[in-house]
Amino acid sequence: MISQPIILSQNPVIRLYDDVLEQQLLSDVQGYLQNTSWKFGAVSFKAPGSYRYWYRHFAGGYDEADTSDCSGALLNEAPVIWKMWSLLEESIFKDHTLMRCYANGYPYGCEGSAHLDSADPSDYTAVFYSNPTWDPNWSGETVFLTQQPPPDIIAAILPRPNRLVLFQGNVPHVARGISRVCPLLRITLMFKTKKKLK
Repeated sequence: MISQPIILSQNPVIRLYDDVLEQQLLSDVQGYLQNTSWKFGAVSFKAPGSYRYWYRHFAGGYDEADTSDCSGALLNEAPVIWKMWSLLEESIFKDHTLMRCYANGYPYGCEGSAHLDSADPSDYTAVFYSNPTWDPNWSGETVFLTQQPPPDIIAAILPRPNRLVLFQGNVPHVARGISRVCPLLRITLMFKTKKKLK
């Protein structure tokens, strides 16, 4: 049973969930992501000079206009990640359609850029922190910013193991780089969804 979220913001929506997965599924997801085939070259914001990082696409399209359900493709491509999605769909995402699923990997030296995932407030992103351990000295926070200028920080989320943050896609955010003392790849798993109209 997934615990009640910590509400970081009501408008825009930012919710934090800790201890999301039971131990066996957590171990399966962590093992899968640690051993997946990574590709290099993703960027969080398409602009000259953007830093590139490692990624792994599992399901769904890159086109924001494509709102079709990709959970079947996720089952075929990554059954263990689909199992996690199925659990989340029964609790956190009861009224959402999965549009895309992928993972990012940041080593030391990679930086994110502040960006929006979508301009549509019915689009949501869930970021799951899958590293088996994380030291606060390693940095790597996900930072959420105000929607109106001047920019300021709403929240900063440490990538604590088995933690998930859910937010509306129109919230500016950035994955901060990790410290040079960090010996790990900072791995996050993303679920991009659209909230169904009632």
